[in-house]
Amino acid sequence: MSISMSPLSLKGAGALYLSISLILSGCGGDSSSDNPPPAAKTEPDPITNTVAADAATTGAYGVSENEYQFGRMTVVDNKNGDSYETDIHGYIQYPEGEAGPFPLVLFLHGRHGTCYDGRGIDDDDCENPIPSYRGYQYISENLASHGYAVISVDANDINDHDSSPGNGDTGALARAMLVVRHLDEFRTINQAGGNGLDNLVGKLDMSRIGIMGHSRGGEGVNQTVLYNRAQPEPHNITAVFALAPTDYNTQTVSNVNFLSLAGYCDGDVEDLMGNFATTPAATPWTTTPMQNSS
Repeated sequence: MSISMSPLSLKGAGALYLSISLILSGCGGDSSSDNPPPAAKTEPDPITNTVAADAATTGAYGVSENEYQFGRMTVVDNKNGDSYETDIHGYIQYPEGEAGPFPLVLFLHGRHGTCYDGRGIDDDDCENPIPSYRGYQYISENLASHGYAVISVDANDINDHDSSPGNGDTGALARAMLVVRHLDEFRTINQAGGNGLDNLVGKLDMSRIGIMGHSRGGEGVNQTVLYNRAQPEPHNITAVFALAPTDYNTQTVSNVNFLSLAGYCDGDVEDLMGNFATTPAATPWTTTPMQNSS
């Protein structure tokens, strides 16, 4: 089916970053974490006055979508040892009627309420769950129209169980485990089909994977880089975008194209902690939040 498009926001700018990074980085991602460092630059980039293409413009392709439910899995809190189950649920959008393979982008939403019927109701027991994973649909549709396959992950079960920073890892490892499991499932589908998605065989370019997460999802995709590298068959993650991320676990992300976007007046992640995810300890950053001058 073809889907109408909506304008992009700042989140769309991050998605555009992911798409550009996927193109530029080729196959140099996480399937091997021992890549040599790039040569030091000694000359500045040339100055140009060309105007970038409008990121909100719809691409040439129609968009197809499949919502999927791959069952349940057990995830773990890295600090307190708790474990619980989460759905392996989401949707994937991709160019309609095209052969591919398409670079793969994955979105992971942040920690929001999970039930419209009230606070404290587990989304598994809720008649009207909040579909936070659908919040990025306007971006995923646009990217798919430009030739990308885009997955958006439902992390509501983790939002129902992750704890405060004083008691556990705030769901960071659980989110990383969930992201990698989604990628595992789609790697199998890309190779041999299954789960009603035989139409995707050979259409996903698993050598070029970009991941984006917001807030605790931002910390989740940062943790994914580290967790993925420890797996027997790691995925080739070539770009990471952390949107207003938390960093309760003081992670260091390295050897991958990385962007963190912090909110100027973020009332939740108020100390802009996610900016430290790729900052060496010797760099003189300040924890003082930026103030609105108005």
